[in-house]
Amino acid sequence: MNSLIALVISLLLLLPLHSSFQITPPNSLYPSSLCPSSSSFLHSRRPASTNTISLITTNPDHLPLLTKLNTAAGSPASIISTTSSPSVPISIFINIKPGPSETNYSAAELTAIETTNYEVAFYEHELNSHELDSHVFLLHRLIAHALSVPRPSHLTYGLNTFFTSLTAPRISDLALHLPEIANSSDALEFRVDLLADPNDRFTTLREQQTLRLLSRDSPRAPAVITATPYDGTGPGSMQSTILTSSLPIVYTVRTANQAGTYPDSPASIAKMFEILHLGLRAGVEILDVEAAWGEEHWAPLLRVNRLVYNKKTSILGSHHVPDRMINDTEASALAIMTSLDGQADAVKLILSADTPDTASQALDVCTKALRGRNMTMPVIAMALGLPGQHSRVLNPRFTPVTHPALPFVAAPGQLCAKDLIAKRVQANLLPPRTYHILGKNIPYTLSPALHERALEVAALPHTYVKNDVDDMSSFIDSPAFKAATFGGSSVTIPYKIEIMEHLDVIDDAASKVGAVNTIVAEYDEKGGRVLKGYNTDVDGIYNPIKRRLVPGEDTAASYFLIIGAGGAARAAAYAATKLKFKLLIWNRTKEKAVELQRLTGGEVVDDLDSLGSDVIGRLRVVMSTLPAAAEFKLPQKFLTPELICFDANYKPYSTEFLKQGEEEGCKVIRGSEMFYEQGVKQFEFWTGRTAPFGVMQQLVLDKCLE
Repeated sequence: MNSLIALVISLLLLLPLHSSFQITPPNSLYPSSLCPSSSSFLHSRRPASTNTISLITTNPDHLPLLTKLNTAAGSPASIISTTSSPSVPISIFINIKPGPSETNYSAAELTAIETTNYEVAFYEHELNSHELDSHVFLLHRLIAHALSVPRPSHLTYGLNTFFTSLTAPRISDLALHLPEIANSSDALEFRVDLLADPNDRFTTLREQQTLRLLSRDSPRAPAVITATPYDGTGPGSMQSTILTSSLPIVYTVRTANQAGTYPDSPASIAKMFEILHLGLRAGVEILDVEAAWGEEHWAPLLRVNRLVYNKKTSILGSHHVPDRMINDTEASALAIMTSLDGQADAVKLILSADTPDTASQALDVCTKALRGRNMTMPVIAMALGLPGQHSRVLNPRFTPVTHPALPFVAAPGQLCAKDLIAKRVQANLLPPRTYHILGKNIPYTLSPALHERALEVAALPHTYVKNDVDDMSSFIDSPAFKAATFGGSSVTIPYKIEIMEHLDVIDDAASKVGAVNTIVAEYDEKGGRVLKGYNTDVDGIYNPIKRRLVPGEDTAASYFLIIGAGGAARAAAYAATKLKFKLLIWNRTKEKAVELQRLTGGEVVDDLDSLGSDVIGRLRVVMSTLPAAAEFKLPQKFLTPELICFDANYKPYSTEFLKQGEEEGCKVIRGSEMFYEQGVKQFEFWTGRTAPFGVMQQLVLDKCLE
């Protein structure tokens, strides 16, 4: 056997091992590492002395190609010739073939597949090209997925979200239409069973990659945020990735028994679960797992996803009854079965119906069955055919849809996303809401532009307006606030504290901050309204700082200095406490600093120049919440490369404080980042779905740079 050549990219990420286990796969006609479809077992992985990402190839002649790819990816690293080590937490097999006809596997390649946990597939001539942008994107996307923070299921399968079921034997057949399809989708279903040869693992990987490239830069793509720093700029970088150009893929192998085309003989089912494992290796966001084939098939797959992949891929348990009517008792039992013993992140149950009335019961029956077992995962339930179309309107989450550009629908009764939204509005299932920003002297606020654009991209029928008022009562007494269409509001100065007495429920964080910047109106079936208050400024401060800290950093011994004592300072103090920093507060008016200190704890600083070297040496974050016009600057002795300089102002883009920090090599966080971060959280509170992060981020940056 040829020795494996490993490109070990020492990124110095300091990330924790995603798992201390790895599966030893049996021999298989469909080779896949960590194969969950037979009597494989887990064994301990040796802990890594340093945390690394490794790229593996089996051909010494490909070493220059991987070096070239590595360099193009912006992550130069030492190159080590060795076999893949189970102690490396993220090991990617770069599967390189001479051409389409060369898809057999050597013994060395089988070993590489067995000893790595991720994989990409390239042709040799592609890496010899000068154009590597697509390959760099695919590599960055896979690494970002491997390091990502799993998204909550209620957002992954959010309200009024849709995934388009692609129906083509080759993804390239849809090349002209996929950008348009992706623009109206929250995810794309990759139907492996509909490919020309679903058993060809190399081609399956390639088709999935083609889908990613053709749907790249969809405005509805959510953010993929890494749990540990990696930005493709090599060792020493401590900036986490925020990838905003990758639309989620639902990876599905639908069997004939379940209204698909993949064979359902015992041997084929075993192979089908191996193909599903290839989805984990490809780093797909959502894996559709059929529950019909028993725990002996799906349990090993879910175990691998949990122990080796740290649940980076969301599991969608599914079951279809395409050819007969069933009663509610059987439907309830199938819903529980489809939960995969409660391990599925969401449940999808598709039934048959002979009338719209029976079809409409699918969601209610499925939801009651799961809630009766204390299972709270999102539920997707509907019926097939024309009688079942209305059940697709009733289904609130992650509804499968078709598109006019597709050659045929994936399931009878599927509708387009645009038609479903219109029908939900007509049926008052998605009543148009009006959202507001409440403030005083806010002619230049970016919030209306930000949220109007986000609502437009998500194709939601809501509006966002500005309420610039001189006193609180003008808003509280207004018809707009009292209207049944009131959906909520952003709240800015000077009303963040005053608004609280007019709300029914205050979130714990907002209560501790003592200020609300987000109102959410929730309605019951009878039109009763509850107003809830949140503070997303905390998220806008906490998230950017967290991404810039060294993983595992002991912040308890470090200081967080807040400049100012207003509403933003309150949120900063809460974020600092949440990050476990020691808190320091300085304000030009000491009395206000003392008032904030009574609320938040920490120490008041009388004079910045008086701080000693023992404190300055452990100063990690300085956040200015003063107006930009104050032109605040730090004493020079504070500025070190380890310091994070954060300014709450989003205009101007670079304040005097941030310019000072940049000149001295400090890490800087602009108010623009805080602004779109808190706006993303507001959008998710209001809509119950993922925000179009990249669109919101870019709009704020463009406006701030005008």
